Amino acid sequence: MQYELIFQQPLLAKNVQQLSLDEQVGVLCAYVLRQVERVAGFDACYGATLEDLFVQGVRACVHASRPELEQRLVDVERHIPDTDDYSDESAAYALNALISLLYLIRYRLEGGEDEKRGATDMTLCNVDLVHYSLDEQYDEAVVIAAEAAVISALASRLPELGEDRLAWVMRQAHEHRL
Repeated sequence: MQYELIFQQPLLAKNVQQLSLDEQVGVLCAYVLRQVERVAGFDACYGATLEDLFVQGVRACVHASRPELEQRLVDVERHIPDTDDYSDESAAYALNALISLLYLIRYRLEGGEDEKRGATDMTLCNVDLVHYSLDEQYDEAVVIAAEAAVISALASRLPELGEDRLAWVMRQAHEHRL
């Protein structure tokens, strides 16, 4: 699965492009945070504490200053599980989730399309893993349509003026969890 397959859908692409950078970051924060339970699964298997790092990294993208974001980037890079040391499915989920978080933080810092694409693609890697683990013959087109619907729903439910953006991100990620 790839970013382009989702964002080639004209209506979705148009709707997302009309959002401000802050709004796009909010949508991407909620989309990336959907993976939190997959990170928690790695923690449960290995006694790690990546879930807190993951959540705090997403929170930083909503509220933190540039120096705080730069420090989060270093912290996340330092804690990405090495698949040579951890070869099970939970490690793959955690690896993909933390790499998607790296791209998200870079997107917040730089606002580049490559960073947005990276955060989305790495999240989609976990979407693919989830569906493949349930059914090796799953219909990718159906899953792509569902993921496009998730992004569309997030983009159309941006927080009302005055609503706490972090609370919105957390609520949306929970509602659309992976």
